[in-house]
Amino acid sequence: MVGGWWVWGEGGSLPQGAQSPKPCGWIGFGGTSPALCCCTGLGSGRVWVAGLGSGQVWSSRGRFGLTSPCAGGETEEEIQRVDMLENQIMDFRMSLVMVCYNPDFEKLKPGYLEQLPGKLKLFSNFLGDRKWFAGEKLTFVDFLMFDVLDQNRIFEPKCLEPFKNLKDFMDRFGALEKVAAYMKSSRFQKMPINNKMAKWGNKKL
Repeated sequence: MVGGWWVWGEGGSLPQGAQSPKPCGWIGFGGTSPALCCCTGLGSGRVWVAGLGSGQVWSSRGRFGLTSPCAGGETEEEIQRVDMLENQIMDFRMSLVMVCYNPDFEKLKPGYLEQLPGKLKLFSNFLGDRKWFAGEKLTFVDFLMFDVLDQNRIFEPKCLEPFKNLKDFMDRFGALEKVAAYMKSSRFQKMPINNKMAKWGNKKL
């Protein structure tokens, strides 16, 4: 498997009716072309996976799902924004992962929280007044971004308070019909977001 794919593996199961995956590309890893970032079915890492044809989009931890094309941007500007952001999201995700899986978690947590506002400000500036991170249409990086921002919001509930556009983005994504329905269903699990080896995020709430 690609390095890091299994980091978020434990903590959820396939949504009801979902089929085992037959990957045709990878989502959420640096250097991956948006045009190739699609998988049929569900992956094992805690990243977003889109089903070609049927248009099924699921969180690979089984948290959220909706019907959408596997979108990586349409215009040249959108494609460039998606490509840049994909790499930044992965770095952001891994910075929290490295803290959560470190035996010195309690010592490292204050330092992570200290630098968190600066990282969030960069994403806030990148989003600007756009509806979605690439522009006016959903792309797969919006799924990735919602997931990683949600992780950090669980880690530090007030972290998004200074960033109105990020809060609005989270509300807008969470209000999507299929996402909202899934989050209200009995299948939705807020936690765990890490596996049992982690020092944080490894237990159900």
